[in-house]
Amino acid sequence: MKYAISLVALCLLPACMGGGSDGPSAPTTQLNTDFGTLLNGVRMGNGAAAVAFDQRVANAAQSHATDMVVDNYFAHDTQNPTPECGNPCDAGERLLAEGYTWKVFYEGIGRGNNLTLQQLLDAWEAGGAGGDFSVDGDNGASNNINLADFEHFGIAKAGPDGNQRWVLLMADPTDP
Repeated sequence: MKYAISLVALCLLPACMGGGSDGPSAPTTQLNTDFGTLLNGVRMGNGAAAVAFDQRVANAAQSHATDMVVDNYFAHDTQNPTPECGNPCDAGERLLAEGYTWKVFYEGIGRGNNLTLQQLLDAWEAGGAGGDFSVDGDNGASNNINLADFEHFGIAKAGPDGNQRWVLLMADPTDP
């Protein structure tokens, strides 16, 4: 059975990770390595298995982060037709467009400026207000981040200072 778990993370105040760029950036190995270390520390501390980076998942996250910057919105579903899906699409469709056939996925989105990875993870894990964040999501972010269902993750950031968007995708592939 396929199902989706969603979370919205919103940074209300600009303050927080390094300088921006002039536009969307590609999902970087360093970003995913650094975030994966933090994410897996939280997961293993809560009894969940570690998740592994998957380039297809990161590409799906990056396409959505980029789309939110280009079309200037903040939502899980795209606002306009996209090259990946045609019609406005959700994270599951973006994963499929990257060749990742999933049985379960989770998407967390965030916006803000200069966020550290720890601040971003803390806000998602808290599942509520946390520092410069206000977080909404089904069952709280911590419950979603620590679900045993996930095998892979990818995180992406897009946008210049003043308009940054973040997307975390976690997924489990269908059995081969």
